Amino acid sequence: VGDASGIQSPLSFGGFGALTRHLGRVGGAISEALENDVLHKDDLSQINAYQPNLSAAWMFQKAMSVKMGQTVDPDFVNRLLATNFKVMDEMGPKTMRPFLQDVVKFDGLVGSLARSFAADPVFMPQIVATVGIPELVKWMGHLGNMGLYSLLDSTASPVLKPLVDKYVTDSRERFKWMRRMESWKYGSGNDYKSE
Repeated sequence: VGDASGIQSPLSFGGFGALTRHLGRVGGAISEALENDVLHKDDLSQINAYQPNLSAAWMFQKAMSVKMGQTVDPDFVNRLLATNFKVMDEMGPKTMRPFLQDVVKFDGLVGSLARSFAADPVFMPQIVATVGIPELVKWMGHLGNMGLYSLLDSTASPVLKPLVDKYVTDSRERFKWMRRMESWKYGSGNDYKSE
C-alpha cells in the first residue's frame, strides 16, 4: 500500500485505517476505468483529484512544524493542540470523531476555529507568525473550496447523478462526472458516516 496515509492526511491519526475510507471509491473508479477503456493519464488522474479538506489539513501540519532557524515558543504546539482538542470535545462527537478518523469536515473545522479563536484570541497572532501570511492565504482558499464542495455535494450531486446515469452515454464523460461528484463528496468530508 506504500504510505498508507498519503492519500488521506499529513497528520495520519488513522494511517491505514484512514486509507480504507477511500478503498471503495478508488476500487470502483479503477474498475470503471478498466471496463470502459478510460485509461489515459488525464482520465486516471481524476481518481485522486484535488480534495480541499485534505489540503486544508496540511495547515495543521504546518502550524506544528518549525522551520530551520525559526524561534517558536516551546509551549506553542501544546497550546495549539490543547485549545483545539478542548473546543472539539466541547462541540461533541459530531466534531471530534471525524477529526480523529482523519476526516476534516467544513462545519467542524469552521466551528472549531471560531471557538478556538474565541477561547484564546491572543494566540492568533502567534499562529499567523508561525504559519506565515502566504500559507494562511493559500489555506483560506482551500477552506473556501471546502465550503463550495460541501454545497455542491449536498445540492448539485443529488440532481446531477440521476441525469448523468440516464443521459451521459459517452464513457469518458460519464467517468469524469462520477469522479467530479466523488471529489465533491470526499473533498468536503461528506462521505463520513457516524456509527
